[in-house]
Amino acid sequence: MYTHKTGTKVFKTFYILMALVIFSALFVFNPSLSLEAGSSTPEQTLEVESPQTNTTSSGEALVLEEPSPYVLGQAYTRDLKVKVEVTNRGEEISRNIRLEVPLLSSIDSPYQVIEEEGFSLEPGEIKEEEMGSRSGIFQIESLRPGESQTITMDYTLMVSPLSMDFNHYNEDITLDPESPYLKPSAKIESNHENITAKAEELTAGLEKDLDRAEAIYAFVVDHIKYDIHSPYRNQGALTALEEGEGVCEDYATLFAALCRASGIPARQVNGFTDPRGTGHIWNLEPDQSLSLRNYRHSWAEFYLEGIGWVPVDPTFDIYSHTNRYFGSLPQASHMAQNYQDRSLRGRFEGGQLAVSWTNELVRN
Repeated sequence: MYTHKTGTKVFKTFYILMALVIFSALFVFNPSLSLEAGSSTPEQTLEVESPQTNTTSSGEALVLEEPSPYVLGQAYTRDLKVKVEVTNRGEEISRNIRLEVPLLSSIDSPYQVIEEEGFSLEPGEIKEEEMGSRSGIFQIESLRPGESQTITMDYTLMVSPLSMDFNHYNEDITLDPESPYLKPSAKIESNHENITAKAEELTAGLEKDLDRAEAIYAFVVDHIKYDIHSPYRNQGALTALEEGEGVCEDYATLFAALCRASGIPARQVNGFTDPRGTGHIWNLEPDQSLSLRNYRHSWAEFYLEGIGWVPVDPTFDIYSHTNRYFGSLPQASHMAQNYQDRSLRGRFEGGQLAVSWTNELVRN
């Protein structure tokens, strides 16, 4: 096992980051996606969408230097195990297998710290990409017909409940004006005329970004009807605005798009959540594990100058009557994976490769 420790991070006041069980069908990765590579083609490529996170045991509250806008509760350890299994289902040997596997992103959300990561196979390179994305480059020399190899990635996370105190302001906390979180991106069509017109309507007369973000949030919560069977689900912010129905990804992308159209940096967060919103489901017994197949979720964050990243979860607020998810994740229920989903990519020669991807929480 190759292990890289990052240590517990001490945060200053600089910017740092359900699927309800019923949401799962929208995000579940196909566990056995076959990709063919015949002998007639010297080199073939593969691409596999990624799912991902993990879990538990209690700890101390994460330490923040004062003053801070983030009020954190008791931190919990989440142990995430990600397994990527590659199998040659062809009749020829597969050689020179190169896999580019998405890793847990460089998370700067204030409620989560990556303390440690380890790999069963040392990556030849770790690529740093936009929006904190990272990919590990793994090389497998060959796989005989019927042979498999599993690459395991282990992460130790510290996750805390969070609420905001917006009275703490620090003028040194600022974001690059060229930030990608101000620009349109896949499914976040913040430059479309319908998005910009709605953003202007919602924020008219509001001078503070906090007030404008809250007005956008209230609109998204009321505008979208949650429907797991909607034909418009997961098609992006513009479709969510025009059709008014969808699932958690649609709430997150519409919020982010309207914020960006208003000049407020915002991002979609992909990860996992306890559908009951408590985080208790992650609290495993020793030697217990829990598949994360059914717990994929999307929420959002927006950025305030002088404050940092502020979490919001519009989908949770359509059901919540006691907790507020604007500037608050009241329980240690959310685990962030990335700010932009990436696919597993690869190249190989010969054979027929199938890739399975599993994520689970473990407690040793």
